Amino acid sequence: MRILAVSRGEEFSPNLVDNDARILAEVVNNLRLKGHDVTVISEKELSGDEQVDAIVQMCRSPRSIVALERMEGHGIRIINSPDGVKNCRREPLIRRFQDAGVESPRSVILKTSELLPVDLPLPCWVKRADGQTMQKADVCFCRTAQEVSEVLNDMSARGIHSAVVCQHLSGDLIKFYGVEGTDFFYWFYPLERGHSKFGYEEINGSSAGIRFDEAELRRICSAASHAVEVPVYGGDAIVSPDGSIRIIDFNDWPSFSPCREQAGKAISQLL
Repeated sequence: MRILAVSRGEEFSPNLVDNDARILAEVVNNLRLKGHDVTVISEKELSGDEQVDAIVQMCRSPRSIVALERMEGHGIRIINSPDGVKNCRREPLIRRFQDAGVESPRSVILKTSELLPVDLPLPCWVKRADGQTMQKADVCFCRTAQEVSEVLNDMSARGIHSAVVCQHLSGDLIKFYGVEGTDFFYWFYPLERGHSKFGYEEINGSSAGIRFDEAELRRICSAASHAVEVPVYGGDAIVSPDGSIRIIDFNDWPSFSPCREQAGKAISQLL
């Protein structure tokens, strides 16, 4: 097949530019070993007029998503689909999780300019709702309503019009990666591996090694993957002291840095 591989714009890879580039390179290498003709371009170079049979892509910008939607409309197979990428923006993500019954913390979607509800979940995380995290201020941990109000005011001043306020969950933080439709699934404790984007992992602290059902974790992640229509995924979950599991973050095509080789093979297998 003629395959187009599209890298993610650097502005959408805060502190992870090299890692994001490496996982795409791993997939490209696997596809070429299978005999496919693979062309690699950057997200900014994507025109939407490329003549190919399939696309593997890490795009995030609205312009790129529109171009991919046009190509998908012509019958080109795309992983992940542009609809799936849009579903991973926090507002649709929360709504789809709620509709599908995916285990996740209590969340409230707010306009950054509106008054706070009286039943605000505290402590909590305030996250921009219109897209993925692009800088540290896009996700903030808040203990009081006053802190929430200050974060929302800052987001409003930066032109962010909506936010998701998520209940903070105590317990062990774990990071997971999966490629739906294959045997690949991987999880680990990020703080113990020194794996961090902005240092938020320290809020929950070191893991206590709470026992949980790994098959249940994979089931929940699979349900999340189907809910947002993203087969190549990663995210974070909390294991509560009673062993229950809830997803607190979910992303399309992460960096897979601790398991890049296995993930690269699985993604090429999926295509």
